[in-house]
Amino acid sequence: MHKGWLGGWLMPQEKSYFALRLPAGWWVFGLDLALVGDIDMCQYRYFANVVERRLGPADNVIIITHEPTWLLEWFWASSSSSNLRQLVRGHLRGRARVHLAGDLHFYMRHSYTSNKQQQQQQQGQPVADESGGQATAAAYA
Repeated sequence: MHKGWLGGWLMPQEKSYFALRLPAGWWVFGLDLALVGDIDMCQYRYFANVVERRLGPADNVIIITHEPTWLLEWFWASSSSSNLRQLVRGHLRGRARVHLAGDLHFYMRHSYTSNKQQQQQQQGQPVADESGGQATAAAYA
Protein backbone atom coordinates (compact mmCIF):
# COMPACT_ATOMS: atom_id res chain seq x y z
CA MET A 1 0.00 0.00 0.00
CA HIS A 2 1.25 3.47 -0.87
CA LYS A 3 2.15 5.74 2.06
CA GLY A 4 -0.21 8.40 0.65
CA TRP A 5 -3.26 6.24 1.37
CA LEU A 6 -5.05 6.08 4.70
CA GLY A 7 -8.31 4.21 5.20
CA GLY A 8 -9.00 4.16 1.49
CA TRP A 9 -8.42 7.91 1.11
CA LEU A 10 -5.63 9.50 -0.90
CA MET A 11 -3.55 11.77 1.32
CA PRO A 12 -1.76 14.14 -1.08
CA GLN A 13 -0.21 16.31 1.64
CA GLU A 14 3.43 15.35 2.14
CA LYS A 15 4.32 17.89 4.83
CA SER A 16 2.83 18.62 8.23
CA TYR A 17 2.48 22.34 7.43
CA PHE A 18 0.75 24.31 4.68
CA ALA A 19 -0.13 27.69 3.21
CA LEU A 20 -3.62 28.17 1.80
CA ARG A 21 -4.82 31.20 -0.13
CA LEU A 22 -8.30 32.39 0.82
CA PRO A 23 -10.55 34.96 -0.87
CA ALA A 24 -10.25 38.71 -0.27
CA GLY A 25 -6.47 38.76 0.29
CA TRP A 26 -6.35 36.37 3.24
CA TRP A 27 -4.05 33.39 3.76
CA VAL A 28 -3.95 30.56 6.28
CA PHE A 29 -0.56 29.31 7.46
CA GLY A 30 -0.80 25.98 9.25
CA LEU A 31 2.41 25.51 11.21
CA ASP A 32 3.87 22.42 12.86
CA LEU A 33 5.55 23.35 16.13
CA ALA A 34 6.39 19.70 16.79
CA LEU A 35 7.53 19.03 20.33
CA VAL A 36 9.89 22.00 20.59
CA GLY A 37 7.38 24.86 20.34
CA ASP A 38 8.90 26.34 17.18
CA ILE A 39 9.00 25.83 13.42
CA ASP A 40 12.07 24.16 11.96
CA MET A 41 14.24 25.75 9.26
CA CYS A 42 12.47 23.88 6.42
CA GLN A 43 9.19 25.44 7.50
CA TYR A 44 10.79 28.80 8.00
CA ARG A 45 12.16 28.81 4.45
CA TYR A 46 8.86 27.51 3.04
CA PHE A 47 6.75 30.24 4.67
CA ALA A 48 9.31 32.98 4.00
CA ASN A 49 9.23 31.96 0.33
CA VAL A 50 5.41 32.06 0.27
CA VAL A 51 5.45 35.52 1.86
CA GLU A 52 8.05 36.96 -0.50
CA ARG A 53 6.80 35.38 -3.74
CA ARG A 54 3.04 34.93 -3.39
CA LEU A 55 1.56 37.31 -0.82
CA GLY A 56 0.39 40.64 -2.09
CA PRO A 57 1.44 43.80 -0.24
CA ALA A 58 -2.03 44.18 1.33
CA ASP A 59 -2.64 40.47 2.06
CA ASN A 60 -3.22 39.27 5.62
CA VAL A 61 -2.34 35.97 7.30
CA ILE A 62 -4.09 33.75 9.83
CA ILE A 63 -1.55 31.59 11.67
CA ILE A 64 -2.74 28.24 13.04
CA THR A 65 -0.78 26.20 15.57
CA HIS A 66 -1.65 23.26 17.79
CA GLU A 67 -0.96 25.06 21.05
CA PRO A 68 -0.82 28.67 22.28
CA THR A 69 2.92 29.31 22.28
CA TRP A 70 2.54 32.80 23.76
CA LEU A 71 0.80 31.34 26.81
CA LEU A 72 3.43 28.64 27.32
CA GLU A 73 6.25 31.16 26.96
CA TRP A 74 4.58 33.41 29.53
CA PHE A 75 3.94 30.55 31.95
CA TRP A 76 7.44 29.06 31.72
CA ALA A 77 9.13 32.49 31.44
CA SER A 78 11.00 31.30 28.38
CA SER A 79 11.28 32.15 24.72
CA SER A 80 11.30 29.02 22.59
CA SER A 81 9.74 30.07 19.29
CA SER A 82 12.45 32.28 17.82
CA ASN A 83 11.99 31.06 14.21
CA LEU A 84 8.23 31.69 14.35
CA ARG A 85 8.83 35.11 15.92
CA GLN A 86 11.31 36.01 13.16
CA LEU A 87 8.85 34.91 10.48
CA VAL A 88 6.04 37.01 11.98
CA ARG A 89 8.08 40.11 12.80
CA GLY A 90 10.47 39.97 9.87
CA HIS A 91 8.85 38.51 6.77
CA LEU A 92 5.19 39.15 7.58
CA ARG A 93 5.84 42.64 9.01
CA GLY A 94 2.42 43.20 10.60
CA ARG A 95 0.39 41.10 8.18
CA ALA A 96 -0.21 38.26 10.68
CA ARG A 97 -3.61 39.44 11.90
CA VAL A 98 -4.88 36.35 13.74
CA HIS A 99 -3.19 33.48 15.58
CA LEU A 100 -5.53 30.54 16.18
CA ALA A 101 -4.30 27.81 18.46
CA GLY A 102 -5.43 24.57 19.96
CA ASP A 103 -5.55 24.30 23.68
CA LEU A 104 -3.60 22.90 26.57
CA HIS A 105 -5.44 19.86 27.76
CA PHE A 106 -5.21 16.56 29.50
CA TYR A 107 -7.23 13.37 29.29
CA MET A 108 -9.32 11.95 32.10
CA ARG A 109 -11.93 9.24 31.69
CA HIS A 110 -14.97 9.12 33.95
CA SER A 111 -17.14 6.03 34.25
CA TYR A 112 -19.54 4.51 36.73
CA THR A 113 -18.07 2.08 39.24
CA SER A 114 -19.94 -0.05 41.72
CA ASN A 115 -19.15 -0.02 45.44
CA LYS A 116 -17.21 -3.27 45.02
CA GLN A 117 -15.14 -1.78 42.18
CA GLN A 118 -14.44 1.34 44.25
CA GLN A 119 -13.17 -0.81 47.12
CA GLN A 120 -10.93 -2.73 44.70
CA GLN A 121 -9.59 0.54 43.28
CA GLN A 122 -8.85 1.92 46.74
CA GLN A 123 -6.90 -1.25 47.51
CA GLY A 124 -4.99 -0.93 44.22
CA GLN A 125 -6.50 -4.10 42.79
CA PRO A 126 -7.26 -4.42 39.05
CA VAL A 127 -10.89 -3.75 38.17
CA ALA A 128 -12.71 -5.21 35.15
CA ASP A 129 -14.10 -2.38 33.05
CA GLU A 130 -17.25 -2.52 30.88
CA SER A 131 -15.32 -3.74 27.85
CA GLY A 132 -13.98 -6.72 29.76
CA GLY A 133 -10.47 -5.32 30.05
CA GLN A 134 -8.50 -4.63 33.20
CA ALA A 135 -7.94 -1.16 34.60
CA THR A 136 -6.28 0.19 37.69
CA ALA A 137 -7.36 3.70 38.51
CA ALA A 138 -7.70 6.05 41.40
CA ALA A 139 -11.21 6.76 42.57
CA TYR A 140 -12.27 10.39 42.10
CA ALA A 141 -14.76 11.76 44.61
